[in-house]
Amino acid sequence: MKFRTSNEDLLRGLSTVTRVLSARTTQPILEGVLLQTGDNDLLLTCSDGNMSIVTRVSAQIEENGAVVLPGRLFLDIVRKMPSGELKAAVNSQSVLSLKSGSVRMTLSGQDARFYPPLPILSAENSVELSQSVLHDMIQQTSFAIASESSHRVLTGAFLEISEGEMCIVCLDGYRLALSKQRIADSSVQLKAIIPMKAVQEIGRILEEDEEKTATLQIGGTQMMMTLGVTTVYSTLIDGEYTNYRAILPSVYKTQICIGRESMQHCVERASLIAREGKNNLLKMQISPDELVITSNSETGEIYEKQEVEVVGDDLSIAFNVLYVSDVLRVLPDDEAYMRFNSPVSPCVVCPVSGDSYLYLILPVRVNA
Repeated sequence: MKFRTSNEDLLRGLSTVTRVLSARTTQPILEGVLLQTGDNDLLLTCSDGNMSIVTRVSAQIEENGAVVLPGRLFLDIVRKMPSGELKAAVNSQSVLSLKSGSVRMTLSGQDARFYPPLPILSAENSVELSQSVLHDMIQQTSFAIASESSHRVLTGAFLEISEGEMCIVCLDGYRLALSKQRIADSSVQLKAIIPMKAVQEIGRILEEDEEKTATLQIGGTQMMMTLGVTTVYSTLIDGEYTNYRAILPSVYKTQICIGRESMQHCVERASLIAREGKNNLLKMQISPDELVITSNSETGEIYEKQEVEVVGDDLSIAFNVLYVSDVLRVLPDDEAYMRFNSPVSPCVVCPVSGDSYLYLILPVRVNA
């Protein structure tokens, strides 16, 4: 195996694929990165057993072959090599020789034949999506994936495509985030629960270029998403996702119209005090044309009044300040509605017009 490539291109590829490497694995070969020669490129693959990332790096191939090299060590070596062209050769004992300028290094690898194969998915159950739209949807929802839960389905994002509409829902038991957009293909019907790790890595790789697309394929328990030169494979979470529609309030007794930026600054100021307390608590008092936000702890207190458009009853309600802050941070509109029913019922954050997103935040019960 012999090839030439630029240090910068190889480093970029390794930085993409090695993110999936796990610190703990029962298969030592999965600590490595698989290098395979293509026609005019080099294929890099890393896997943790449940998720794999493959990317292509431009290269001049002089002799075909494949090898598995220690993943993080190889990344560090390439990072420290001089910039410019890298010349690489692998002998029959899977030893890599690497040369750049006056620097020469060798690195022992493993036989590529022992690397686990990637899943094979049918192209029949696939859909093409806008990368920028998918990027925004993930950014607006993924914060609400449960990092730990007795309900395993909540540790992933629920993706549903039906009748020309794509919807992503994340729910951790304390808040819900939902985003939906129209797509060009109205014939596709898909449902999948994508693990948090795969969602996060796809979110990092996606580009905000409106001209670029992503191809999603689902087959059985496996997912494959192709993003330009990079492809992400993941085992899906098995099970039936929580019936989130059943917990969404259909009516409200109080509604306020908030400005995202002013509300975000207000909540950030309140969080400085709230985070010093035991409960991280933020309180809202709603009265005609007025919203008062307060927070107090052993170290101090804050009181802030905002003029808002109020419809309905007066209300006093409290939240974990982090849950409110997370929603405001990703809110796509300059203005939005906050809707309430009682001090112990969920708050809904939704658009002033349309239904492209919805956030639900559970309040904190406080003693009178």
